[in-house]
Amino acid sequence: MSQSQPLVSKRISIAWPPLVPHHENTDTLVLTGASYFIDVRILHNKDAEGRDVLDWGIAGIKEKLGDEQGNSKAKWSHILNSRKAIDPSNGKPIGNAEDLADVGSMTVLDNGDVLETGSMFNPEQVRVMEYEEVWRDLDVPAGSPVCIVENEWTDEIAEKTFIGRIGKWQLGLSAKVVRNKEGVTSQTRYSGWRDEQESSGKWNRIYEFGQSEHRPSRLPDKLEELSWKESEVVQWEGQNWMVRELFWT
Repeated sequence: MSQSQPLVSKRISIAWPPLVPHHENTDTLVLTGASYFIDVRILHNKDAEGRDVLDWGIAGIKEKLGDEQGNSKAKWSHILNSRKAIDPSNGKPIGNAEDLADVGSMTVLDNGDVLETGSMFNPEQVRVMEYEEVWRDLDVPAGSPVCIVENEWTDEIAEKTFIGRIGKWQLGLSAKVVRNKEGVTSQTRYSGWRDEQESSGKWNRIYEFGQSEHRPSRLPDKLEELSWKESEVVQWEGQNWMVRELFWT
């Protein structure tokens, strides 16, 4: 896998022109490795019981589509998408290719932020609309670890999970198929978390949503001491995991 520059990106604002001007109602962080990404968006407003609420969580593969008139273009294909139910036979989101991918064009602004434009589903309007998002890339020091893993789907666990780390940031996102007493799939429940590491090495949980019996709390601290290799399956926390990406900046 070609190792392009990994990114840790924080969303500054979103707009649905001309209907909705630029605003930010979420805490959104995206970890992007050489090809894989994890994108988790938590609403600023908690629920009535004070719990964090997921706005949207996606994970999958980012593909660069080239440059057009000075703007870069990319496609994000979803392996996990919290706005979709999971097929219990294979752990994949239910939907056609267009439903499970986004295409956007990026333009670097004068202040260094990135303006992304394209079309995607607006859950408040219940339709596909043109959007604008402003992103800010956070500093990833040289020598930072980059690791993204995906568990293997099994009928027994019935949960698909992505966990990623770039430098001092970690994200986890899981989709659990819930079955009723007759063994029939009733719904898909999403859960996840975000952690940040202090200079002392201590990890702090920034938020957590949903519940999972099988999702590990975070990636091992000293990845360099493990025998993990990129594109290999490893045993970890009682499950098989595909190491999608593992390298250092």
